[in-house]
Amino acid sequence: MAGTWLTPLLLAGLLGMVGQGIRVVMGLKKLHDLAQLQQQKVSDMMSGQRVWLSLLIGFIAGVLGFLAMGLNPATVLDQQHLLTLITVGYAGTDAIEAVMSKAQPAWLARQDDGTHITTIAATAVTTPVPAVPATRSEG
Repeated sequence: MAGTWLTPLLLAGLLGMVGQGIRVVMGLKKLHDLAQLQQQKVSDMMSGQRVWLSLLIGFIAGVLGFLAMGLNPATVLDQQHLLTLITVGYAGTDAIEAVMSKAQPAWLARQDDGTHITTIAATAVTTPVPAVPATRSEG
């Protein structure tokens, strides 16, 4: 029985990773633009570990999507199923990351050097905390 479920769940997970991969590519474009703006290297601003973690989350989202859609190993997956699982990987990652962010350790949310983790399309990058300009009241 486990063997009959393995292949469709792996396919669903890989499709979820494709959806998440789309988000990562879009995030890399945003990251590239941000790096140019801040005159930094893209490689200095991103975390490869977080990219892999986000792809794993996409895999999990795809598997959960497969199960939530009520599919089973006997289901013949058509184009609509495949696109839905890719979409689940794209959008479902946000939901999973939102749940994870509620339970994330404090060291992940803020680093000692005064920067914070910003997620751009699930690609964690380190960006400076924006300074709030001091306002002087005239009068």
